[in-house]
Amino acid sequence: MSDRRKELKLAYKLTPPPMGVYRFKNNKTGKFLIGSSMNLTGRINSFRPNWKRNGLINYSLTVITAITSKKERPQLMKTNHLPDTSENLPAHGQDIFNYLAGAYASNHQLNLVLTFNTHLQENLLARAVRITLDLAPILSCRFVEHPVSSYFKHRDDLSTLDLCSICETETPEEKLREYIALELDSQYDPMVQVIILRSPEHDVLCIKMDHTASDAGGLKEYAYLLAEVYSQLLCTTPSDTITPVNRERDCSQIFKHFGIDNPLQAWDPSQLPPPQYPWAFPSIDHHNRHPAFITNRLSAKQFLSLQAYAKSYGATINDILLTAFYRALFKLTRTLEGEPRPISVSVDLRRHLPKNSTHVIANLSSSFTTLISSMNKESFSSTLTRVAQSTTELKQTNAVIPLAIFFELLGNWKFTEAQAWFNAVRRLTIDANSSTPIFSNIGVINPVSFGEHTATAGYVVTPAIFAPGFMLGASTYKQELTLVANVFTSDIALTFVQEFLSSMMTDLKTVILT
Repeated sequence: MSDRRKELKLAYKLTPPPMGVYRFKNNKTGKFLIGSSMNLTGRINSFRPNWKRNGLINYSLTVITAITSKKERPQLMKTNHLPDTSENLPAHGQDIFNYLAGAYASNHQLNLVLTFNTHLQENLLARAVRITLDLAPILSCRFVEHPVSSYFKHRDDLSTLDLCSICETETPEEKLREYIALELDSQYDPMVQVIILRSPEHDVLCIKMDHTASDAGGLKEYAYLLAEVYSQLLCTTPSDTITPVNRERDCSQIFKHFGIDNPLQAWDPSQLPPPQYPWAFPSIDHHNRHPAFITNRLSAKQFLSLQAYAKSYGATINDILLTAFYRALFKLTRTLEGEPRPISVSVDLRRHLPKNSTHVIANLSSSFTTLISSMNKESFSSTLTRVAQSTTELKQTNAVIPLAIFFELLGNWKFTEAQAWFNAVRRLTIDANSSTPIFSNIGVINPVSFGEHTATAGYVVTPAIFAPGFMLGASTYKQELTLVANVFTSDIALTFVQEFLSSMMTDLKTVILT
């Protein structure tokens, strides 16, 4: 072999493959896949069997963004570009993802609502909130964009922030909706804010959390922490010990649970969710204005009946709700029989942390995607059987891991690259008017007690998603189940949301009566 050929061969081996975002579309069915790959050429070649088998004309491939030069490629090892590490915290992949979601996908905020049949001590609550910011440093920071490596910067203006407020009102529900609709700015607003909506006999406590700092699992943990600090402040002889906040906010412990030492080596794009399908919750525009939410509830008695029904079919409450979600959306969108449709199911990864982990206020979530076909006149139990079989298989194959790894790798990208990727995906979503619906079951909220006063009711309001996206949230407090749909009314009619929820509730209540 000549020296020139050796040089060319070596240069080829040392040249990193192009990476980027692509769309692979079946022109015949309208179905398409939006994906990203660290090896764009290899990923494109993997589609060639479809071209050969079904004909080139039936498919189209669009490269949305491509990165070829070494300088443009994401740094696979984290680099420290923080001005002063003693006052700053690293932003992990999910933090950056949820921050960018505020510009391209949702209003990136979570709200936990608790009702008390009494009045809390607002001055004591304000002190408790301030103390929690010292216990959970991430909440005392603001997010700082950096072209290469964004981070959380400790605030020096905490004493000037309105962290806890009170509003005396005859219409607490109306004021609650106004408060939850308020926008958040991760660079300027506090990561957590608390308000008391006070009526003559009751207090409604709302905790607003910036999704950049934590997911809903962390919001629940924060509520427990706040209640614990408040209760300690009430004591004449307070304890010296407060349940510590876990300072490890990344997924390293979770990867360790699954035997993953190097997420990059474990990365397999082929294990990501299935292709996009041409369906979405009905919407009329993409203005992303005027968020509003609707709730529907099942009583404790109804919830226990659902549990018993699920158990009789070897299913879970989550399977029951996902089944009702599918059936209601099939009906609303008039999905043709036999057409498979995806729903992304959020999963809290805290269940895989060591048992002694406490108060993990972080973004530790992932998801798996079910693919269920519409079947005309199918009974609820038959749909449930198919859904339960699908979720069981996905759990057994650890289907949440690929997305968790993707988040980890995204944290190693330059911020500008992550921003460009999110922007490209958003443009495609709008052009296709299609987006996989999301089901996020926050799970059980443990009884929350501020001193002697335990909240009588509670639920979580999930983020409002940009149309055509849609998220259904669920949470349970004292065995009362609350379903929440938070949408932008400039783009999705509340009448459609109510029709969808009513259809779900009809199915669920029919099951309860069987």
